[in-house]
Amino acid sequence: MGAFSRPGTDGVVDADRTRVPGTYGRFARAYDMLAASERRPTGMGVDLLAPHRGERLLEIGCGPGRANAELAARVAPTGHVDAIDLSAQMVALAEARLGRAGLSTAASVYRADARELPFAGDSFDGVFLSFTLELFPDDEQAHVLGECRRVLRKSGRIVVVSLTSTGHDTTMRRLYVRLHRRFPGAIDCRPIDIAGALRASGFTPVTTQRLALWGLPIEIVRAVPA
Repeated sequence: MGAFSRPGTDGVVDADRTRVPGTYGRFARAYDMLAASERRPTGMGVDLLAPHRGERLLEIGCGPGRANAELAARVAPTGHVDAIDLSAQMVALAEARLGRAGLSTAASVYRADARELPFAGDSFDGVFLSFTLELFPDDEQAHVLGECRRVLRKSGRIVVVSLTSTGHDTTMRRLYVRLHRRFPGAIDCRPIDIAGALRASGFTPVTTQRLALWGLPIEIVRAVPA
């Protein structure tokens, strides 16, 4: 997670294209098919965010753009969604999906680093992260969430969808954690304490939903600035 892009004065985002994350860059199209299996928890997260027409939203780690297109459809035609991803290939897939859906004017996709968001403070009504926060090391999650809080309006809300380390333990979760520790380059996300991370970063969790994906426990947490 190293490249960083900022919108220029003409609205175009420049990026250091020499540091694209290898896994997601090389397998972007395959990951698009994998993301389809995440549709249920991601869709539940979008519903929990409850976007509505006219809002300005931010999605961090949009991947191939499945949730981004849904968010854009819900805020259109008077609202707008800004989305970021560190992979240029993912940005291209997300932009293509918006184009096919006729939503290109309702959303903008940038290559940028979540640890240093290229947006002014108090800019967004809602922030959405689906299977993204758990990609960051523990010591960077607070920084990412701090950036989310900075760009979020005081009346706004954030929704995080993630593998969870809290609640009922499962055999699949224990196996997944062992595989992550053994092959961190290939299995680069891992279960985290979502509510705990949000509280430590100045948010108050207000709603939590739980489900399982491939036997792995998932939490969807909605929070507001404390």
